[in-house]
Amino acid sequence: MFNIILKTIPFLLTILLLPCYLLSNSGSIRIYLKIFAKRNFLSIENASGLYVGNNKIKLFKKLELQKKDTYVECNGRLYTTLFVIPKVKTLTKIITRYGSKSYDGSFTIRLKDDSFYIINTTSMNSYLQGVVGSELGNGFNLETLKAQAVVSRSYFMALRKKIRDREYDAVDVAGQFQAYRGLHHAGPLVNRAVLKTNCEVIHTGDDGFVPYFHSTCGGMLLTPGEAWGKDEIVERPGFRRFDGSAESPNCRISPYFRWSADLKKKLILGAMSKQLNMNFTDINFFVNNNGFLKQVRLFTSDGGIVTISGFKFKSYLEKKWISSVRSTRLTVRIEGETVHFKGRGFGHFVGMCQWGAENLARKGMNYRDILRYYFPKASIVYLNECP
Repeated sequence: MFNIILKTIPFLLTILLLPCYLLSNSGSIRIYLKIFAKRNFLSIENASGLYVGNNKIKLFKKLELQKKDTYVECNGRLYTTLFVIPKVKTLTKIITRYGSKSYDGSFTIRLKDDSFYIINTTSMNSYLQGVVGSELGNGFNLETLKAQAVVSRSYFMALRKKIRDREYDAVDVAGQFQAYRGLHHAGPLVNRAVLKTNCEVIHTGDDGFVPYFHSTCGGMLLTPGEAWGKDEIVERPGFRRFDGSAESPNCRISPYFRWSADLKKKLILGAMSKQLNMNFTDINFFVNNNGFLKQVRLFTSDGGIVTISGFKFKSYLEKKWISSVRSTRLTVRIEGETVHFKGRGFGHFVGMCQWGAENLARKGMNYRDILRYYFPKASIVYLNECP
């Protein structure tokens, strides 16, 4: 066990002892760049040059990669595993037909299940700058960005120990972990927020606590069990829970406070059919008295019925790149072959509301007060080892 230092803030002012796995931070972390998994061709560029392999013999400005049987073909040569290391500490671009993303650090590249399997090794702060930039960006208040930096660092520490595949510490996909789209959006304000909160995490004394966050609560915050509707979820006491005033919720400034989406029934049925590997021909929606989509019933041509939760319905749409249904707090109206959705909020309604945090910052709250607002039983503590 390690002693840690509590910040002098109006949180729980108690000397805490945190377990080793929470405090440990080796200074470099490995991120699985899943966003590139299904690409057939990649280009990797660095103006200072890239070494291929650990011997640092040959330097390339640009690498052209493609899949070749079970090998990665790089500039005409075949590799089972490819190590890519920048000559100096500058950003490296990974380019696909859809655009490019910039990353710090080194890369390990191979094929896994006939897909590119890329691990980006970088520092904790570089990773967090990418996360906070991807999640929010430089258009937000500095105190909001600082709150996000602490939450994202804490989220990483909480989820890293749950990853079974020890080849990496995080995944770049939001939903599985948190968004990490390289350093393209990590401008000066984001970088400052991460560095100003260096080594800080939130802690509740609950070993299983994960500090969730989402875009827009629309005036209502839920517990994890309420949001995801799973009986096996142990309710954690560290979350703020409220049914906010409809007149002045903190996140009214969000562009997602209210939203609408019109989707063809055929599109929805196609997405559900692919996710569940069944052929569905019709669909019904059940919204509870609190205005949340609780169940979706899917019908097959032979009279079969499959029932899924509203949360799964939303996640299945997202897996098929249908993101216009922003939350499960909604109303549904089916008119012919079109399904009309009207809703409020964006995300799962658990933990810190990012747009609510932004409004609190605009009202003068600092990041510590914002974190106390959303996680009232939490303390800010320092990691014992920190890059």
